[in-house]
Amino acid sequence: MASLVYHTGALGDFMTTIPALLYWKNQNSNEKIVLLGMPPIGAFAKETSVIDDYLDVNSSGFLPLFSDIFSSETIALLAPYRTALLFTNPDSPIIKNVQRCGILSLYWQPPFPATNNRLHITDYHLSLFADPESLDPEEKQPHIVPSPASMQKSFSVMPENCFPIALHPGSGSSKKNWPFERYLSLADSIRKKGMPVLWMLGPGDEAFNVPSNDLIVSNQPLSLCAALLSRCHAFIGNDSGVAHLAAGVGCPTLALFGPSDPQVWAPQGENVRIIYKNKPCSPCHQSPAAAPECDRSCLNAITVEEVFNVILNFRHSGSKQGPSGLWLTDRKGNEANSA
Repeated sequence: MASLVYHTGALGDFMTTIPALLYWKNQNSNEKIVLLGMPPIGAFAKETSVIDDYLDVNSSGFLPLFSDIFSSETIALLAPYRTALLFTNPDSPIIKNVQRCGILSLYWQPPFPATNNRLHITDYHLSLFADPESLDPEEKQPHIVPSPASMQKSFSVMPENCFPIALHPGSGSSKKNWPFERYLSLADSIRKKGMPVLWMLGPGDEAFNVPSNDLIVSNQPLSLCAALLSRCHAFIGNDSGVAHLAAGVGCPTLALFGPSDPQVWAPQGENVRIIYKNKPCSPCHQSPAAAPECDRSCLNAITVEEVFNVILNFRHSGSKQGPSGLWLTDRKGNEANSA
């Protein structure tokens, strides 16, 4: 038999579910874990062994799962599954259809906590199964191990002796982006220190005119991005899925927060730092009270100098040596540098 996991979110949202998914996988170790979700996420999760297989939720063949009419097609689609884990809202028909099919063990949860719930998102997902406070910190971090195939492919994109600083200027919302001109200034400072720069760009990042003399990775499979990030000296980016991915592969990560709440959304990992200027109006992301004329002072208050200083600390301080001779600082991802 198999276990069905339903999740249709983007990379960052999926990354925050990985500790819960691995907990679920351990509890159902004799079952094949199948993700019904977006193919890019499914391919990444399968290659990194988070799941065993995936199905394309956009396929018309799965429409009966989301119909209010319970049918023989619905029964046939759910017949292979003994257990189910659904990240969906309570009014989603898939919950009722799974219940009608008599699946023995069903867990479900809205993909996002209530706006007044400041529990970290990974703890929120883990709370489906256990008290997060009772779990070891290692169990609450979304560890990702790039596949050997992706690691090998990464050397055709980035030379074996190249250990750059990765910059990701985008995110799922332009409101969460540190000004791009500051990324350009930061890249200048990095180069002046003799360190190479790698720009990571995804869908929607076409507007960023990055220097062509730097390394550029654009719209590559997530499994390859994971392999490349695992080889970088450090990563700097906004509150985004790529920041969670960088932290997940163990890359020293600096995430710049503005409208969103790092207490809830910060990437998790021992080598994660956060810069967050806690303004009176912060956090406001996804808040109905957010002012349309926002001047983004929370992000504008973050200077190139303080970001660059964190990079230098990644390189020169701490007590643990990481890949390629990089000295890392030991700071928990849920700590915030507030000013």
